[in-house]
Amino acid sequence: MTDKYVYLHIDRNDLFQAADKGGGITIHVKLDDEGVVVDAWQEDEVIAGTWKTYEEMGLVISEAQESADLPEGMIEINGEIMKDCAAIHHDD
Repeated sequence: MTDKYVYLHIDRNDLFQAADKGGGITIHVKLDDEGVVVDAWQEDEVIAGTWKTYEEMGLVISEAQESADLPEGMIEINGEIMKDCAAIHHDD
């Protein structure tokens, strides 16, 4: 079985420094074109980060195909018709 986890180690010293500054640590997870990127931020600084490609996780990513034959808001991926989740987004 392929490991589909992305592990992020935050050094103990970084945790103590964050506590000393009175702030917390924020974890950012991004699904990139090539894989998953995980960064730990303390204020405006990345204190730890890691990444893993989809290939390393045993995943194959295919481009979604839009078709005039599909109802609005639906896409086809590898022959399966599903709701287009790309239409649902958050403005940062």
